Amino acid sequence: MPDAPLPRGWQREDEFQPFQAQVLAAMDRQATALLTHYPNVTVPDSGIRMLGCHHAPFTSGALLTLWRDLPEWFTGACTGCGDPLRGYLVGGLLSSGGVIGRCLGCGSRLLRHTRSGASAVALLPEEIRNTTIARAEMSARPSETFEHDSLTIGQVSFIRPGEWTPDDASRLLAAKRRAWQPLLAVLGELGETIRREE
Repeated sequence: MPDAPLPRGWQREDEFQPFQAQVLAAMDRQATALLTHYPNVTVPDSGIRMLGCHHAPFTSGALLTLWRDLPEWFTGACTGCGDPLRGYLVGGLLSSGGVIGRCLGCGSRLLRHTRSGASAVALLPEEIRNTTIARAEMSARPSETFEHDSLTIGQVSFIRPGEWTPDDASRLLAAKRRAWQPLLAVLGELGETIRREE
């Protein structure tokens, strides 16, 4: 990216996800095998997120290519513990955006700011950007239907206060767990063991 400005440093946020950190670390260890044999496995909770657009997750091949080809934007060291981190999400709003990363050690979420969400998405090589967005458009469909009155914009549901039930939460959690299964199966086949928090 010759026209991209130099990246700012990573800023640590107060959010931890050890499970996602384990998955990204396993992907990093198995990069060659994933790129060679499993480049089209969807990586949940990764990709492009812009307000008003469908979430577009990266494939394993796209994410590993970003780590390899744009390390100045998609890799680094955790500002908390110093362990390696990997970027997995780009996007934002009109006035702010960036690359979101996860520390492979402590599981911290880190953010590298850009001028806007569009400038963050523009960091992506054209082929990865276009393929990721096209995959999201092909699979765009309403998320699980909830029984109560809610406002849905794209795949984001805004639940009115008092209408979110424990049943809704368990269905959402089950759907989220199912989304990880293909990637976890591939990593298991490659000899990786991922511990899920319950």
